[in-house]
Amino acid sequence: VRIATTTAPAGAELEDNTSAPFSVRPTIDEVTYPEFQKVWYYNETGTIQWEATSAPKTDTNTPQVKIEYIKGASAPVEIIGSIDSTNGTNIYPWNPVDDVKHESVTVKITYLDYTGPVVEKDSAVFSIRPRITVTDIKTSGYYDNGLQAGTLYTNIIQWSYTGTKLSKVKIYYDDDGPGGADFTGVIDVTGNVDISAGNPGIDWTVPAGITFRDDIQIRVRDTDTTNFPDVKGETVNFKTRGGLELTAPIGGITWLAGSTVQSITWDYYGDNMSTIDIYYDDDSTDGRTWDATTKIFSGVDPGADGSGSKLWAGGSGDAASVPKLATNTGAILIESTGDRTVEDIGDVKVGIIFGTISPNGNETLYSEISSDITWEASGVTGVLGNPD
Repeated sequence: VRIATTTAPAGAELEDNTSAPFSVRPTIDEVTYPEFQKVWYYNETGTIQWEATSAPKTDTNTPQVKIEYIKGASAPVEIIGSIDSTNGTNIYPWNPVDDVKHESVTVKITYLDYTGPVVEKDSAVFSIRPRITVTDIKTSGYYDNGLQAGTLYTNIIQWSYTGTKLSKVKIYYDDDGPGGADFTGVIDVTGNVDISAGNPGIDWTVPAGITFRDDIQIRVRDTDTTNFPDVKGETVNFKTRGGLELTAPIGGITWLAGSTVQSITWDYYGDNMSTIDIYYDDDSTDGRTWDATTKIFSGVDPGADGSGSKLWAGGSGDAASVPKLATNTGAILIESTGDRTVEDIGDVKVGIIFGTISPNGNETLYSEISSDITWEASGVTGVLGNPD
């Protein structure tokens, strides 16, 4: 560098040169991506971006940089050995991101063309993780309007994963929805479930006491919850529900018309089962009708220890007793009042009790002479010849 006066009188000019040569180099102003606390995943693309103040070198070539990443205090690992760094914004797509599981990673960019002091810049701290992807429960062939409380499902929890840095996982569920205690339900936290168990999957007996909701989730996470609390995957929302199974009447069993000693019985699944409504349709061949006109009992307690019953008596209309209308095509519906999709149906026939029948075995009938056959079936309708 030379410094000289420009306004001095002739013969009085002053100038001086630097005593030693020096260097002019480009700079890396900032590594803008990855950003602070961002998460990149193995085998995906991470966009590295930096801002540089630069110009071509004296040989007209573009200055070169190398890009590395550093895990904590470990030695740098090369991403690319040499790439142009032009004036302004520079981008390098790192694809694929390395097989890493670390929560304190930085990217380092260093100029290569110059001796002497190193010109380099580090990014903000970010994370590189493997990805755990938990399969949507609703895609399982076992999923039927939700998962039923108290029921064992085989290989129902499935997942995939990336990389080689995962070994064992823990599995939880969340049944209190957004804003609740996050994933406190335990499926398997022994730490003995191998990461490869996601295919074919693991069994789950849905707890009898699980809450019935349509926003239940399952989480599969790394066993090292201290150092890697966020290496995890979760299902999308799915439904849990109770279950009803009618145990009587079923299979077209015949119950006697007008009886007051028959009980409608059922098994139920789930400790949180709501009350039950019961319907009776005397002719299911014309399309079963379940509405206020066929409801015989409302708000029936589901029972205890998984089973319940309701004596078909004591009400009004068809709820007073087994109906007096004889039929071969009757049907019973039991339905949860908390979830109308939880139901079961059974077929029932309503038959006749005959009173006095003649002849009854003590008469003598003669050939070619007509004799009356008589019977009593009082209180029954729908039977040809019955006066009622």
